[in-house]
Amino acid sequence: MDAIAPGLVPAAVRPGSGARSWRSLRWIGFWFVGTILCQFALGALLAVGWTRERVRRSVLVRWGGADRSSAGSFEAADPTAEASTNPILVPSTDVGGRPASPLRLARRVLHLMGQGASSWSATWLLLAPAQILWAFSWYAGWHVSFAKVYEQSDIGLLTAGAGTFLFLLTAPLVVLAQARHAVTDSWRTAVELPVLWRLLAERPWSSTVLALGYGLATVPLTVLIVAPLFFGQNLEGSVAELRQIAARYWFWVTALGWPLYFGLHLAAGRLYGCALRSAALAGRLPRSLLHPTERRLLDRRSPCRAPSALLRRVALLPSVGLVCVLWFGVVVQNYATAFLNDRGPRQWLNLPLLELPWWRAIPDGLTVSAASESDRSPEVRRREIEGPGSREP
Repeated sequence: MDAIAPGLVPAAVRPGSGARSWRSLRWIGFWFVGTILCQFALGALLAVGWTRERVRRSVLVRWGGADRSSAGSFEAADPTAEASTNPILVPSTDVGGRPASPLRLARRVLHLMGQGASSWSATWLLLAPAQILWAFSWYAGWHVSFAKVYEQSDIGLLTAGAGTFLFLLTAPLVVLAQARHAVTDSWRTAVELPVLWRLLAERPWSSTVLALGYGLATVPLTVLIVAPLFFGQNLEGSVAELRQIAARYWFWVTALGWPLYFGLHLAAGRLYGCALRSAALAGRLPRSLLHPTERRLLDRRSPCRAPSALLRRVALLPSVGLVCVLWFGVVVQNYATAFLNDRGPRQWLNLPLLELPWWRAIPDGLTVSAASESDRSPEVRRREIEGPGSREP
């Protein structure tokens, strides 16, 4: 066969074109599968473990100098990286190219759920004090309003202020703790607050940009959560039809929230990797405080550029103020959402962009009414719809 000049090869049949198309299709599948998983609590837990593996992979690739082969070799030598080299949720082939066995698929799913449970529990441990105080302040405020005991209104204000103060202290650390937990696969590293504080101070402007990302990402999701309060009253149809409308609505809310959740966690992983490397190499973070995985990573080249000491000192104080303001905006949006469209205890005990990416919240009335409607005969339902004045023909 005659050789073909490289310049005459059509773009559609060049090797790189097919790889890019496959990568695009893979990301579309990643978005769709993640959206489906996040419709349910257990599926969202699986998505957390999936995100954790992707964050780990991203950090290792960046520490390897953007060389995927070097990151893969590092993971191969790391006993804690069982399946993080595989970007697919459930592998379709075995190591030898054979179709994966059902047992291996089940182990893969259980592994991801275990990773997700570990990450979620560490995150919730850091945020739980603030969230519990928020919930108490909210229900205390409703008690004061309904019982007209306004002399006790200070209780709700004090608990809300205490919860917000704790949240402003822990939220900037949580995003770094999640990335560190993903890389080291050690639950203890997620709660080592002195190390996390030093990492936060190492990249003050990057931490501010990340907080801005969380604040901006919360805005459209808050609008979508509150929106049913305004247009939901105009919907007509049976209970089953209204439930289908609600299910479709929350599907598209999740379709927006899932990529935001995933992208923010990837950005946090990049911030963590660069901050750890620059702090450790400059001596501001002793190697004795690092996990063995982190110490091995410091021996590899990285494209991260360390900020100058002068810039870091000048930016530290204003960035801390901006970070607090931005995360306070997240708190305000959470209270506004609860006031306009309260979703019960989950409103306070789960922040989807930080914890469990689970936004679906079909009203309990639709669920109960749908169950009771299915138990009644069509004739009884027809009479209820027509009203008491209807007569038999």
